[in-house]
Amino acid sequence: MGETERTSEPEGALARPVLRRVLAAVVVASWVAWAVPSWMSSLHEVRPHEFVADVQSGRITGYQVASNVLSEPLRFSAPDRSWDADLPAADSQGRPLDGPPRQIVYSLDGSTRTRWVPQAVFTVGDRDAFTALTESGARPFTSETFPPNRDWAAYPALLALGVALISLVLLPPTLGTRPFWFLTGTIGMGLGIVAYAVAELWWRRSPSMVAGTRGDDGVDVGDGAGRLRGWHGVGVAVVGGLVVAAVRAAIT
Repeated sequence: MGETERTSEPEGALARPVLRRVLAAVVVASWVAWAVPSWMSSLHEVRPHEFVADVQSGRITGYQVASNVLSEPLRFSAPDRSWDADLPAADSQGRPLDGPPRQIVYSLDGSTRTRWVPQAVFTVGDRDAFTALTESGARPFTSETFPPNRDWAAYPALLALGVALISLVLLPPTLGTRPFWFLTGTIGMGLGIVAYAVAELWWRRSPSMVAGTRGDDGVDVGDGAGRLRGWHGVGVAVVGGLVVAAVRAAIT
């Protein structure tokens, strides 16, 4: 009675700052390798009047009529794609063969991201939209000019997730418990995983924050009482999800 329950955590794990920081660097670098190309390949939503202005500027280099466009910018739960769409058959000017104009995705000279106008645009000035596009010098996408496929970005995303999960299992967390970090890791855009890598792996904490660890004199100094718990993780996940939704809307 009165004995402190010891955990099965490897005590020597807290004395591995180099290992922890290497793992943190791998997670963050892998996240960046996913986030940058994912944002670059995502759709930039524009309004009809912006599309009209782009046509009139003559800067549109390629376009494609589309339907059922699904835009998923920086969605870590679907790391292999930024957007998806059905591409109906079209004539030489890009006009759909089986109905009226639909949504249009197009590339703009000098712009990194592919643009997307969700509302159907029928005319540009006094001309049909597709006639105006052709006269401006734009041409329908071909297999060579279609926006680049960056599905490979899923690999660094999966690496970041894998390293974070393995380290959470094998290394004793000090700032928060495992349930806390599991819930925090669900925050969108992979930011929860980045938070874990920076706060838990990069910044080494006192062993006294981990239950069942010992000080230099061999006395048990850790009770884990100062760590963030699972219910803290619920709050962080909810608030973080709202913040990420606002950020995603602002940058896309």
